[in-house]
Amino acid sequence: DPLLTHDSSDHVMQIYTSGTTGYPKGVYYSSKHWLALLQRMEEIWLNIDDDEVQLITLPICHVAGINPLLMGIKLGITNVIMDQSDPQEIIRSISKYKITRTLLVPILINAIVQLAKSGDYDLSSLKTLQYGAAPISEPQLKSALELFTCDFVQLFGQTENGCITYL
Repeated sequence: DPLLTHDSSDHVMQIYTSGTTGYPKGVYYSSKHWLALLQRMEEIWLNIDDDEVQLITLPICHVAGINPLLMGIKLGITNVIMDQSDPQEIIRSISKYKITRTLLVPILINAIVQLAKSGDYDLSSLKTLQYGAAPISEPQLKSALELFTCDFVQLFGQTENGCITYL
């Protein structure tokens, strides 16, 4: 019910993290936390156009999947959601849907770079590639910068707090 009253401390979302033990743990976001996170994320999403098309490649039960999706909805851009993170399908989707932005983990970036060496793929629509959730080596990053002619944004965060910093 959209007219339902709520308190800013009410839980609005639960996402999962494995933390240090390897067992999934639910992390609750309050309304206040979520709205503050969205405001912080807007700083990362510079120069958004109405015609942006975002590819969601990561699971939406994870902060790296749900946050870009919900931010895309908030900003009114088109979101293309993949049911699994398949490098070949990511390449096809970028070309097919004229994807302008996505968030990838370094292992996917590396797989895409390797696949792109063996084929003729159109990745020119991509304007922003966000990456994070794991370290990326300097050679991997250099190879990606050679392949993708777009802006790169490195993200660092944690499920409990969302994006902490970006470069």
